[in-house]
Amino acid sequence: MADPLNGSKSWRTGPLYTFSEAGRLAHVSPTTVRNWLLGYKSGTGKLVPPLFHKSNNDAAMVSFLQLVEVVVAGQFSKA
Repeated sequence: MADPLNGSKSWRTGPLYTFSEAGRLAHVSPTTVRNWLLGYKSGTGKLVPPLFHKSNNDAAMVSFLQLVEVVVAGQFSKA
């Protein structure tokens, strides 16, 4: 069994949260979390790049560090 603190999928960077869980913890919508991490196509058809770099390969999951980024960005957007 790999050491969870030193493995390639550590507790900081490995996939831990769904977009829904991250949204609930950050007080933003799951769609906002997905858009910030994966980017999206705007209403005019323009591709908007991700706000944050998505480092893990599991597109449907959020790491602890990404969750922290989403929480901080969510607080800034509400301020």
